Amino acid sequence: MIKSVKEEFPHSGFPVKVVHKDGKDLKDTKTCYFQCEAHAKKYIERHKFKKKNYKMTIKEEKND
Repeated sequence: MIKSVKEEFPHSGFPVKVVHKDGKDLKDTKTCYFQCEAHAKKYIERHKFKKKNYKMTIKEEKND
C-alpha cells in the first residue's frame, strides 16, 4: 500500500521523519517528526540508535 504525502507527513512544518524501534526488546515502532535534519540527527545521537534500528525520511519540496 502506497501512502500519500499527506499521510506520511501529516504536519507541514515537520518535513523530517524518523521511524525507529522502541520499547522492550525493540519490538515496538515509533514515528517522530522534526523541523529539520539537524534536530533529527541530534535525537538519533542522543538515543544512540544503531543504523539498522531507524530510518530517516525527508519530504521532497515541490516547486510548482
